Amino acid sequence: MRIGKNSIAYGAGVLALSGISLQVISFAYRVVLARLAGEEGMALYQLSMQVYLMLSALCIGGITLTVSNFTARARARGEDGGQVVGFGIRLFLCLLILGGGTVILLGRPISQRLLGDGRVYGAALLMVPCIALTGVENILKAYFHGVRNLKAPIVSENTEIVARALAVCSLLVVVAPSRPGERAMLIVLGMILAEVISVTFLSTCFMRRKRGAPCRDRFGTFAASALPVSASGLLTRALASANTVLMPRAFMAAGLTQQAAMSTFGALTGMTIPMLFLPGCVLMPVLSVVTPKLSEDKQAQNEGDIRRKTGKVIHLTSLVMIPSMTLLALFGRPLSQALYRSPLAGDWIALLCPAILMAFYHSATGGILNGIGREKRASVSVCTEGGLLLAGTLILGGKLKWGVAGYVVSELISNAVGMILNMVWTVRYTGVRMQWFNWFGRPILASLAGAGAAWLTVWVARVPEESFWLPLTVGALGFSVALRLLGTDAPAYLRKLIK
Repeated sequence: MRIGKNSIAYGAGVLALSGISLQVISFAYRVVLARLAGEEGMALYQLSMQVYLMLSALCIGGITLTVSNFTARARARGEDGGQVVGFGIRLFLCLLILGGGTVILLGRPISQRLLGDGRVYGAALLMVPCIALTGVENILKAYFHGVRNLKAPIVSENTEIVARALAVCSLLVVVAPSRPGERAMLIVLGMILAEVISVTFLSTCFMRRKRGAPCRDRFGTFAASALPVSASGLLTRALASANTVLMPRAFMAAGLTQQAAMSTFGALTGMTIPMLFLPGCVLMPVLSVVTPKLSEDKQAQNEGDIRRKTGKVIHLTSLVMIPSMTLLALFGRPLSQALYRSPLAGDWIALLCPAILMAFYHSATGGILNGIGREKRASVSVCTEGGLLLAGTLILGGKLKWGVAGYVVSELISNAVGMILNMVWTVRYTGVRMQWFNWFGRPILASLAGAGAAWLTVWVARVPEESFWLPLTVGALGFSVALRLLGTDAPAYLRKLIK
């Protein structure tokens, strides 16, 4: 059976293989980074990343999505989408002057008053040249995704993460700074060096592209599409960043010292939560391929294909994320502590697993809404989720002094609301019929069977808690067998995906 290069399976499969290798390298890098930087160093790095993420939301978020969609439409009309890249870079530079200039001029008060720790000042300033390179890189990647040229982004991403890991770890080992703030600066400096390599490679590939007829789209049309998405993304990012900055303060309100609060914050955001997002390396490449394809189908009014692809995305999310979160809820804590060598790693992971599961459903359905031109609905959902999380952290974590428990409960509530909103709108605007047992029932039952097999292995073999690899493997095999017995044939599903 030959897989067409224009099929979802080919694009998603290539990106998934790349994503898996990328996530494995990235995860190994994060483990080493956490050990070299320490819990407090990771906490300061996470705080400085809020500057990066805010600039990214302002300058990049809406532009990359628009570049990908406009390029896909230009390709469908037989036109050269290279002109769209020029639109994207022009708009990006205008926004970067606004956002980056603010950070440079007000960097110290931003660090001390907004981020709450003056030690992040140096790392925050370095985020400006870092985001300048990242913006050009992401715009070029969006172009290549739009024209379905996956080789350049894949090579770029894998090269960049390897270069970043080598640069950052080398700087931390050679310089060996004693202060956490200096360690955060070196991490960002390593990121900049890696971005230079990636931008150089992608620019070379872009200059060698095949040119076609001039694109009929205009800069005004492009900006009118990108700016509302950027505005909503900026609001969403502001809510998320405010929540991140307030988390250590909420922990201190619950009785922790500043050092303990920063250590807990660093372990939670730099160790536990990134590990929970690791299974997404299989799912997120599918969204990267499906979103521009949905845009093409919408342009061609292929409603049947839109419903079919929508069902595939939701089903795949369940098949990947439900068993992953089930097993991580059982064995994630010893896995985290063994990898990061931190007693705080893996705390609260059992309650965070359902929250992250709902976050992936939220993300998957948000990608569908963006692909069919319902960006405003997706933005409303994301903003609602971010607002609820911030309010929950402030009220439950701070005012009621629940601390970390308040943040975790807020994650559960906010992600549930965001997921429900997106699901309702996805059904309404695509016309897809929910297949409850096929999409959700079977994966849940198979995951419970896998979890039972894993626990049985622990009980029968008397496996110690730190020897988690055997029950994890048995659990994964148990899920696969149970899923087949329940009537979901993975090879048959793959054949349907290829069509």
